[in-house]
Amino acid sequence: SVLAPGLALSIIFLSFVVVTGIGGMVSLAQATFVTAGGYMAGWAQELARQTDDAELAAAFEPLAASLASAEQAIVDELLAVQGSPADIGGYYQPDDAKASEVMRPSKTLNEALASLG
Repeated sequence: SVLAPGLALSIIFLSFVVVTGIGGMVSLAQATFVTAGGYMAGWAQELARQTDDAELAAAFEPLAASLASAEQAIVDELLAVQGSPADIGGYYQPDDAKASEVMRPSKTLNEALASLG
């Protein structure tokens, strides 16, 4: 499914400046991380709880459970990379592998999102 990687990348790209430190810009991306993370966790929980579509609920139940149980670990992993410069292999044409590693710093979150398939 394209949903999980798309959601992860959209959340992460919102904080590109904070992660890479490009331009020394001050950014409110930390608030974006918190807001988007809370929204994603709530969204997964509500989809898991809804009763209109049992198949949809079953698909999101593992994600909701893993996000709830690993919340602090995910926050700690995201905070650990804040404020450090990162090499993404170039500004205008970054290296895909380096950028992916920098832009998806939480192994726990990546594993949880992978549960969507």
